[in-house]
Amino acid sequence: MKIFDRDGKVNFVDANNVLVGFDNTQDCCEDFGYLFTPELPTDTDAGVVDFDPSGWVFDRAFCEPVNGLGLDKGEAVAFKLTKGEDVMYLTLFNAHNGYYGHGFEMTLGDENLHDGIL
Repeated sequence: MKIFDRDGKVNFVDANNVLVGFDNTQDCCEDFGYLFTPELPTDTDAGVVDFDPSGWVFDRAFCEPVNGLGLDKGEAVAFKLTKGEDVMYLTLFNAHNGYYGHGFEMTLGDENLHDGIL
C-alpha cells in the first residue's frame, strides 16, 4: 500500500488498486485524522507509530463504523487491511459535531465500494 497526501485529500492505494480516499482539509477547529491499529481502536490516540504500509491490501468487503472513540458527536469508520495472516485496521475519524464533515470513499477503478461523510 502507498499513502499520498495532497490537494486536501489523503489517499491509501493498495497493490490491487483499491483506493481509500479521505478529505483532510481543515475547515475550522475540528479534530480529524486517521490511524492504523492491529485491532479496532478504542481511542484516537491508539495509532501505530511505525507502520510500514508496504505489502498490505484492503479487504474490499470490510467498511464498518467504529464506536466508543470518545469523539464529540463525531464519527469514525474502519477498513481492514491484510498481509498474509496479519490484520491491521485503517480508521478514519472526525470528532466534530458535523458542521465540518470529511468525506471518504473506497473505490476499485470506476467502481464505488463504500463512501460516506464523517
